[in-house]
Amino acid sequence: EQRLAAQRALAGHSLFLKSFLLRYLIQELELKHPGQVAVTASTGIAAANIGGQTVHSFSGVGLGVGSVRDLLGQVQKSKPAVQRWQGAQVLILDEISMLDGDLFSALDAIAASVRGQRKPFGGMQLLLCGDFLQLPPVQGRGQSKRNGLNSGTVMLRESVRQAGDTVFADILNEVRLGVVSERAEALLVACHVSVKPPPDDQIVPTKLYCLNKNVDVENAARLGKLPGQPFVLRCKDHFRGVRDLSRRNMLIALLDKKVPAELKLKVGAQVIMVKNQPALGLVNGSRGRVEAFREGRPVVRFDNGRTVCVGTERFEHKTASASLLRLQVPLKLGWALTVHKAQGMTLSRAELQVDEAFEAGQSYVALSRLTGTAGLWMRGGGISRYNTHAHPDVLDFYERAEKASGRTFSSSSSSSSTSKARLLSPQVAADERLPIWLQELPGLFLWLLLLLLLL
Repeated sequence: EQRLAAQRALAGHSLFLKSFLLRYLIQELELKHPGQVAVTASTGIAAANIGGQTVHSFSGVGLGVGSVRDLLGQVQKSKPAVQRWQGAQVLILDEISMLDGDLFSALDAIAASVRGQRKPFGGMQLLLCGDFLQLPPVQGRGQSKRNGLNSGTVMLRESVRQAGDTVFADILNEVRLGVVSERAEALLVACHVSVKPPPDDQIVPTKLYCLNKNVDVENAARLGKLPGQPFVLRCKDHFRGVRDLSRRNMLIALLDKKVPAELKLKVGAQVIMVKNQPALGLVNGSRGRVEAFREGRPVVRFDNGRTVCVGTERFEHKTASASLLRLQVPLKLGWALTVHKAQGMTLSRAELQVDEAFEAGQSYVALSRLTGTAGLWMRGGGISRYNTHAHPDVLDFYERAEKASGRTFSSSSSSSSTSKARLLSPQVAADERLPIWLQELPGLFLWLLLLLLLL
């Protein structure tokens, strides 16, 4: 599959690919189109993994909020952004599943306009990489309006991250399709914190939750266990065009999701960067530890080996008539993360609590951050058929892609037709929520009645 993908990509086809192949293709395409290959991703972590930048930065759309006309106007005012669009022949976009259809359509229109061609993306070759069975976009759920893209899909089947644990890799393939077999349940139960002892080297696993509120509670509790009083960093907010309290509160709430208005830190606190810092080799998602405070700023040792005195950064949210500019240190507490925030990361150790999984692919994304069961701990009810499902539209997309390539789309496990039917729907039959012994009662009653008749 990798050879086929490489051949088709180098021949100029637009493709959907997996990210571990991209590094090779980037090198080869650079030889073919020197200085004309735009390497991007929908998230900072994914962009860093392939040596690129976010598609938002490349395109010049900022947060990507607004109408196509507004975003196009924003790009046209930026000479560097226009030059990037006009100078690229190939656009590589990793983690495509996290980019909503409305923004993808906007980028298509922007490329066509700036490049002066009506072809999809102004005639650029696209290499789109990602797994639609992972989490969908956080914002919109729109669909791309363009139907003229001459594209193909190459399915890569061999797991690289979990190559050292084949049993775990097989189970991940099941969970990816919304199937949790008895074998998977048994393996995950063995990783529960009530059974599996914690690490003996005192390196605490990163905790993954489905909801932000659980992350906030966990991080606050961990901060409270550190000695001393917290160092408080408060933001400075600057509003423009805000005429009523409701609009003001809306803008504050939107920026609070990106960076806290008030950040409490202590020496020893585990933190996460929330803004790309390419000059420092840091991205949105880089993790670190507070080592000291210098002139009112935290000194953080990050997981890339860099120690940085982190200053304030600009965070802005704009609407058509109003905006909020926030100045704040670009950090959050990082003992616990949401599953959404962790997508794209590889974690050597993690403790998962996914009882409140609400999104298709959420349990799978949480589990697939790990390289194997050695670094996995489960809490709560664990991963089960009740909180695990795959989106039926995505399954249909992959099934059609496989048929087009002459293959059959299925899990690597020997899942039954019953399991297949279950994964096609996010809902589980009501009787399956009952304990097994209760599910068997009707059958036992019939056998008892038959026995009485025979007597």
